[in-house]
Amino acid sequence: MHVLKNLLFISLVFIFCNVGIALSDGYDIKACYQDADKYKNKYDMSRSGVNQAEVINFICELKTAFTNNDKQTISGMVDYPFCVHVGDTMKKIGTRKEFLENFDNIFNKRVRTVLENFSYESVFSTWQGVSFGRGEIWISQSIGGLIKIQAINNEDWKKRYKKSKECGTGKWEITESQTSKGKDGKEVERLPDNVFSDWIYPIDEKNLPNLIYEHDQNPPDILIDYVEMHKDPPDQETLRSKAEIIKNDKMWLNNKPPVEMFAYMLELIYSGNGDKAFSFFQKAWPPSQLNKQETLHDFCDQLSLSSYWNVVEKLNGNKIDWVKDNLGILNR
Repeated sequence: MHVLKNLLFISLVFIFCNVGIALSDGYDIKACYQDADKYKNKYDMSRSGVNQAEVINFICELKTAFTNNDKQTISGMVDYPFCVHVGDTMKKIGTRKEFLENFDNIFNKRVRTVLENFSYESVFSTWQGVSFGRGEIWISQSIGGLIKIQAINNEDWKKRYKKSKECGTGKWEITESQTSKGKDGKEVERLPDNVFSDWIYPIDEKNLPNLIYEHDQNPPDILIDYVEMHKDPPDQETLRSKAEIIKNDKMWLNNKPPVEMFAYMLELIYSGNGDKAFSFFQKAWPPSQLNKQETLHDFCDQLSLSSYWNVVEKLNGNKIDWVKDNLGILNR
């Protein structure tokens, strides 16, 4: 009798281990690792300073905890303190207790959708860490050496929030989307991507690139209007003329590049002409000016931090490899 009980126990353990950790929800963690094998050669994570195997382990554990609604486990996977959008407030979350109290606001529909539909195709690595989705979740190595969630970008798609200089309970300055007529007369919405508004060479709102998406969509399921965003490339004479204006700008006398140079580069990139942006940069930078390569690295790193980086990549096809080639080169 004891032998039969032992055999039954061993069989149940075997079944449990092979079905997966999340039995109640039907989630098989093995599938997570199998999917990772398909893409592991696609990503070079060396620039982010993290081990690829550790990243995969972390993602699979996070996916398992999320599927099981295991908030306690998720709270232990975060590097505190960090700042996150809660309602219309920039809130500093300093402890696991605070995280759990605000869990449903932090893991809102946008973040939950990313985890529910997670794909390794959305994984992206920069010198600042590893992100997935459209930059909703960023992970990297914490001071203690463990992989942790460093940032959660859960803002409303139809509002862009400019972060206050101090992370506290202050209100965020909100930039609303604007409705206008598109090329074929249909209504579309334009939303500035403000990732460069607080850069070392800040670009004012009127010169920020716009995301264009179909009108009256509900976030996070908005549909980017790639046809509307795409523009014909400028001819060589136009590029040369604009480059000459930038090259002769008085800002160079202070050893600072004109902000207009970056604004035009973004205009090209966000209209599907990323290859022209790189060509323009090369033409516009005066030969006598220093820090050309360092500035290009800073620009590319900042661009990669956009919540819409995946949109930018898709819009440009394979025309912005130069951005990826210049990510995380500097040891900063």
